[in-house]
Amino acid sequence: MNQYFYHQMSEELAEKLDLPVLAYPVRKEKSLGFIFEGKLAICRLLDELDLYLREHPEHVAVYREAIVKLSWLEGLEAGRSGFMGHAAHYLRLGLDYQPQNLSLRAEYAAALLSLNRKQEALTELEFLIGQASGGIEPLIWMLAARLHTEVGYPDWAQELLKDLVLV
Repeated sequence: MNQYFYHQMSEELAEKLDLPVLAYPVRKEKSLGFIFEGKLAICRLLDELDLYLREHPEHVAVYREAIVKLSWLEGLEAGRSGFMGHAAHYLRLGLDYQPQNLSLRAEYAAALLSLNRKQEALTELEFLIGQASGGIEPLIWMLAARLHTEVGYPDWAQELLKDLVLV
C-alpha cells in the first residue's frame, strides 16, 4: 500500500472548478507534478485520486463528487483539444464512480464514436436510451440507429427510429 500526503486545494481553485474544498491524497513521489505550465494538471490529480480510492474504497463517498467533476472537466477539455483517447479514459473513470451520470455517459459515447469504437459506443447509447424517461435527446436515438445499421442490425435501427417517432 502506498503512503499518501494530503494537499489542501485552495478555496479559490475549488470555487473556480466548482469542487468541494478537500485535502486530496497524493503519493509522496508524485506530489510535485500537479502544477504544469502554471495550471493544475487535472489528469495527474485524477490518477492519484483514483489509485487512492482503489486502495481505500471506504473513502469513495468523500471524494465521489470531486472525482466525477474532475473527470468531466478533463474529458471535455481533452475532447475539445482532439485527444479522444484521453477524453474517453477520463470520462470512463468518472463513470466508474457514478455510473448513472447520463451526461458523462453521453460524452463518453461521443468519444468512443470518435475513436471508431462503434460497438462500445452503441452499448453506451443503448444504456442512455434505456434510461430515457421522455427527456432523451433524439440525436442519441439517431446515432444508435446509425450504429445498429453499420454493425449489421438494420432491423433494430428501424425499430429505434419507429420508437423515436412515437415518443
